[in-house]
Amino acid sequence: MGHSSELSGGLLATSAEGLVEDLGMASGYLLGATVGGRVLDRSPNPARLLLVSTGCSAFSTALLPQLRSVVLVNASLLCQGGVMGLLDTGGNVLMLTVWRGSRHVNAAVHGFHFLFGLGAFLAPVFVSTCLRFGLEAMQAWVVAGLSFVPACLGLMLLVLQPQPKTGSQAGADSPLGSIVLITGAFLFAYVGLEVAFGGYIDAFAVRHLQVSPLAGASLTSVYWGALCISRLAATLLTPYVNHLRYIQLHLLLACVSMAAFGVVSWSQPVDSTPLAQSVILFTFLYGFALGPLFPGALLVAEEKLAVTKETLDGRAAGFTVACAALGEMCLPLLTGFFFAQEATSFAPVQLVVCCLAGIIFALGSLVTVNATTAWLSGELPLSDCLWFVVACCCCCVFACACVL
Repeated sequence: MGHSSELSGGLLATSAEGLVEDLGMASGYLLGATVGGRVLDRSPNPARLLLVSTGCSAFSTALLPQLRSVVLVNASLLCQGGVMGLLDTGGNVLMLTVWRGSRHVNAAVHGFHFLFGLGAFLAPVFVSTCLRFGLEAMQAWVVAGLSFVPACLGLMLLVLQPQPKTGSQAGADSPLGSIVLITGAFLFAYVGLEVAFGGYIDAFAVRHLQVSPLAGASLTSVYWGALCISRLAATLLTPYVNHLRYIQLHLLLACVSMAAFGVVSWSQPVDSTPLAQSVILFTFLYGFALGPLFPGALLVAEEKLAVTKETLDGRAAGFTVACAALGEMCLPLLTGFFFAQEATSFAPVQLVVCCLAGIIFALGSLVTVNATTAWLSGELPLSDCLWFVVACCCCCVFACACVL
């Protein structure tokens, strides 16, 4: 979605039409995630479905520079968003299915999301390289479409091999359980946080911290780089540590680092041009804290579903990814609304939503047991019930620090 502004410029479209393009792709992603899970569960060969989706995405990406009608562009972006939603859902479900029961399932899923982050980090570098070689910005879309070729070749090989079954017809019409619903609510908040911070930290640094646009862009790179590094660290560490505790610690770090970011950025002198080292540090820590939360939430949900001999099938994963897509659409708009009124609201909004995500995750850790009985009997550690209270206290500490 980040390239739609360049596409709008190539079409001489208005800002309103550019917004429609973003919403069209996001709507397609939401639709693809919702429908894609069910289609994946019914597919006799998931690799064939992913191959068709990847091919459609490659074709629509390469075709975009040739389109001169805003209507056709919106239709193409809607289609591309749909296949991306299906690929996201299908990739997560297949990773869980293939590695289910292995001690390395955590590493596999976190590594899968590390490649997402690596791609997002390298994409601007890739486009810049194309521009250095004399290609126009619109022509870079053709090169991006060609970059799908290795993935298509790999999927062609997988189509010829036996494929795992991701779901069962018996549970196709059963209602979604509380674990899936809570996971969806958590991902709604988390993805909204991730996208909103990445989208507005540049503008916040330039408008409120009074730094140069180059410094603001560098701060954005620090954030996405930290998120990518964090997923790599999770890939290497999570097979050997308590995964639930690992995700809890990252949620606490997110709340603490955002509270600290709010304090140091609030007190930043308005006439300073160098970017404070503390702002850079807490931006890095915040990105590092958020990194493993998306795959971590899916893995924790899978672990809890295993207690009742269930799995996170395509339908359930499609619902959670659809919730994530809704968060990506809604929470950045909320952040932008408050940011337009007052730039200093950026950190408090992030912190409130971050604490809310922590509370949702804590509630999710209690849904498979009777919390009161388990607590009194010692089956439920005190930390599982109280860790998120610390995160909420961070919000109070932040508020008090700002008042004082």
